[in-house]
Amino acid sequence: MADRLKLQAKIVQRVREVLEPLHVQGESAVLLAAVSGGMDSMVLLSVLEELRRLSGLQIAVGHVNHQLRAESAREAEFVERAASALGLECLVRVLEERPSGQNLEAWARAERYAALEEMRRSCGADYIATAHHQRDQAETILMRVISGRAQSDGHSIAQYCSERRLVRPLLDISHSDLAAYASEWGVSYVEDASNKDLSRTRNYLRMSLMPQVRQDLNPALDETLSEAAERSGADEDFLQQFAEEAAKPLELTPRVDEIANLPAAIAWRVCRIIAEYACGEAARNIGYRAYQRVVCSARLGKTSGGGDLGHGISFVVNQERLLFVPSGAEAEALEPTELPIPGAVARHYSDGSLAQILALTADREGYHAEGEIPGHVQREFFDLEAIFSVVGASKTGNSLVVRERQDGDVVRIAHRGSRKLKKLFQERGVMLTVRDRIPIVELNSRILWVPGVARSEIAPVGSETREMLVLEYRQRGPMSERGRQGAS
Repeated sequence: MADRLKLQAKIVQRVREVLEPLHVQGESAVLLAAVSGGMDSMVLLSVLEELRRLSGLQIAVGHVNHQLRAESAREAEFVERAASALGLECLVRVLEERPSGQNLEAWARAERYAALEEMRRSCGADYIATAHHQRDQAETILMRVISGRAQSDGHSIAQYCSERRLVRPLLDISHSDLAAYASEWGVSYVEDASNKDLSRTRNYLRMSLMPQVRQDLNPALDETLSEAAERSGADEDFLQQFAEEAAKPLELTPRVDEIANLPAAIAWRVCRIIAEYACGEAARNIGYRAYQRVVCSARLGKTSGGGDLGHGISFVVNQERLLFVPSGAEAEALEPTELPIPGAVARHYSDGSLAQILALTADREGYHAEGEIPGHVQREFFDLEAIFSVVGASKTGNSLVVRERQDGDVVRIAHRGSRKLKKLFQERGVMLTVRDRIPIVELNSRILWVPGVARSEIAPVGSETREMLVLEYRQRGPMSERGRQGAS
């Protein structure tokens, strides 16, 4: 009896310590417990119920029916009965059928958390509590090492995720303690038959590989791996923060030497940050080795070239600058579009990214580069008076136009004469998919600027220049909030 009470006190106290900093133990607070019906989540519910008795913590129960097994409906009923016996509100959400072609585990995880968040809002809970424990942490880090994901994402399962208002109060508790608690306190639960399917990687690790390692090499394997995951996560957070600071002063198309001069642990992370900004969240799915190819190109001093990084993203080196582009996205047809001064032309892509050309005027002496996203633009400068007199255009006329590339395009470059744009693309290793995404600015049918590729000889800024035309090229991916969410 004493051991039984001691075990309960140990787990309850640890959960209390995790929850206290979140201020969820007042009478007005509500915690939504994610309960699947399995042993881990039913022990969590039992521990939270004890805390409710001791401190007045308010609890609601949330259950997600994935409809993946014949037993799913019975498991939902089991959870509802357990919540009812404790006098707790129980919310159940039934997921729609999984879309064909989607990874089962990824789909289930995303839909589960979306359903839990909807339930949290519905019942007015402060946080969602899940039953992830020490062995889940150990299995996750081992899976990442084996699959190679640990090289690109060293995050451990986080005990608390502010973005999703998610807390994992059992994360430091061993599986053996939870099993002992369930046995000693008679916690009823259901067995998920799919957990015995060894064709699933996590099940194979859990039921075959890890027990063998515990038996033959390290009985404390869960604790060892969990500690490694925690340290790795802390290191990753620090390095990511350092990389974000290093990326701030860089342009969206940084010089290759700026990447080459960064420490090895930071360089590939900076590339990932810039790629995500330019191309969206798919950039975070690209692995460490792929980004290392970009870093190696920079350190070899390559001034042209590029390649496919996977996940619909490519990199290009043009004129000693690095550019990340969505290699598979198509742009909406861009008809020749007038570019007023001042003014802007935007080009939208099917992946949600956006390219803009802006025309501004500025005093030569008083100009300071400013923008909505400082440092993430390309700029080119022209003498405003000369640019129109050279081609006989009027300041008040509609002479600036933004368009797509065309067969036979030619650019006159200072000290190099007329060059075919196609040849310039080839010299710089610009892939065909990229060429279609680079807008061209022309003035009275003469190419003025091709961002990252060529600037015409027209109207250079000189000592006599009083007022400038500033052209800016901005490229923005479909960014979303990022943060350490931890694994599910």
